[in-house]
Amino acid sequence: MSNVVSSSSFASSSFSVHELLSITRSDVDTAANQPGPTTLCQDAWGKYPAPRRRGSNAQPLFQLGSGVLQHQHHIFTKRPARIIRRSVSRQRAAAQKLPEVTKRLLAGGFAGLIGKTLTAPLEKVRLQMMNGTGSILEVVKLTWSRGGAAAFFSGNAADVLRVMPARGIELAAFDLYKRLLSPLNQHYHKGDEAGWLATGLAGGAAGVTSTIALFPLETVRTRIAVHHGAYTGIGDCLKQTVAKEGFKGLYQGLDASLIGVIPYAAFRLGLYDGFKWLHKRATQEDSMSPGASMVFGAAAGLIAASLTFPIEVTRRRMMLGSGQGANAFSLMLHIANTEGWRSLYKGLLITWIKQVPQNAFTFAAYDTAKDWLDVS
Repeated sequence: MSNVVSSSSFASSSFSVHELLSITRSDVDTAANQPGPTTLCQDAWGKYPAPRRRGSNAQPLFQLGSGVLQHQHHIFTKRPARIIRRSVSRQRAAAQKLPEVTKRLLAGGFAGLIGKTLTAPLEKVRLQMMNGTGSILEVVKLTWSRGGAAAFFSGNAADVLRVMPARGIELAAFDLYKRLLSPLNQHYHKGDEAGWLATGLAGGAAGVTSTIALFPLETVRTRIAVHHGAYTGIGDCLKQTVAKEGFKGLYQGLDASLIGVIPYAAFRLGLYDGFKWLHKRATQEDSMSPGASMVFGAAAGLIAASLTFPIEVTRRRMMLGSGQGANAFSLMLHIANTEGWRSLYKGLLITWIKQVPQNAFTFAAYDTAKDWLDVS
């Protein structure tokens, strides 16, 4: 019998399973190497394109492997790339049907993942420099000696697990609050921009929402990073903190954080939204390129970090247990009086180095994800 099975005979089931199983790899290779231009036809299911030689009787070939009828053209040509594209397209269509809030949370989480992972090496160097390990070059050499490039990403998985929900909540809440507060714009009409007042308030409220939801994890992360070897893990840190200080110990420094988060989030999110509005007004285009998103995100993060850095220093001190019983403003004055005002800006340069690319990647990824998910 011939080992070549025609599409017509396949469709009419005029062959046995034994005949189908008799098709070997050599038969497929022999047919595939036949000279002549190729066209595309479809198999009996009308699903996968198959090679067909013009001027010959060779029809689509099939091979049975791993219990699944597989098409030779599907396996050994560029068909897998086409299948991947169609699969992604189907997944995108399914994702676009999700509730609006869910899509914003997913986009924010994706933005957090991208921003944190791409800047993980900078964060690694920054934390070691803040602990007095040495200059940038010395820290880079030391880190490389501990495991090469992978050493710069050690601990990034834990940071990503923390940042993804934080960014998801913050960015989704910002869009939600901005819509709710848009009527505060004196000349607001449905479909208009929210206005500077609504945008600033929405940014601050979004920062508060995200901070309160995830503050215990931030406290644990900071204590584990600073007190090396004092805890065996996140669970142990949580257990020891609650045992010694009660549940309020997990929220120690929350007032300083909220005081810092409100202006920081308001400036960062508000400025970025303002830059987008200026871009839209100048270009008369609703969408921005990823490059423009990166530039505006970097600028917004840089300005916001500079204006609120003293509060960030105070917040970190309170989370580590400094100034017991003192409020954030009192501790800030104490630091300035005893260590000088410059101490409130210690580490600002390396924070700039971190904030500029992180905000650039985060906002660009967020806008890209929203476009992909068709978020209005």
